[in-house]
Amino acid sequence: MTSLNADTPTLDKTILNILAEQTTPQVIPELIEAYLKDTARRVALIQDAAANGNIAQIRYQAHTLKSSSGAYGAMQVYTTTKAIEHACTEGNNAHALRLAAQLPELAQRSIPVLREIAQEYADRADHS
Repeated sequence: MTSLNADTPTLDKTILNILAEQTTPQVIPELIEAYLKDTARRVALIQDAAANGNIAQIRYQAHTLKSSSGAYGAMQVYTTTKAIEHACTEGNNAHALRLAAQLPELAQRSIPVLREIAQEYADRADHS
């Protein structure tokens, strides 16, 4: 299982729009910032676990990050963490470690995109 294909977007804005409908658009900037902080923490935990060969911890953190990334539409992070979790579950530790090494860059790519969306929602809230 590979982490990404050429069509995997950094972000699926539709998912954030649904989240805004289910909550309120005004809270989206706060939610995005919380997601970004949690993502940075979990990516660091995955990197530490990878450095120590702790596959169980990699799998656990990837599973948790997969869920939150899917909820926020961070599709490259979601797809990669799903692949990491699968590789860990299947005992393909070398593949899981290779994918884990890609994760910091993918998470970094999502930051400006998510912050831009957060700003759009903040601007809408200011004008309503």
